[in-house]
Amino acid sequence: MSFTRMGDGLAGVVKDWAKDPEFRWNLIERAWRGAAGGTVGDRATAESFERGVLTVRVSEPEWIPALRELETDLVVAMRRRPGGDMVTHIVWVSGEPDRSGHE
Repeated sequence: MSFTRMGDGLAGVVKDWAKDPEFRWNLIERAWRGAAGGTVGDRATAESFERGVLTVRVSEPEWIPALRELETDLVVAMRRRPGGDMVTHIVWVSGEPDRSGHE
């Protein structure tokens, strides 16, 4: 008899569901909010995701150097959440949002 840990099975289900672009974006956005927390999350919003790269819009450009310093920690924290394992890198942008969407 073989046993599979519940988390291993759930990861496979989430991976299948993540093929849907809207579902994938919802997972990534939630992973970002969870990883970013209040202080960063109040100043930086996930804007788009493509091929492992999450683009995050920063409300105040002077925050970007500090956020770059935190990038590795934020990616690691995201990868601990459902869907966050799809993110490999973060790109920081400021200014007016890009209204083209997340896919």
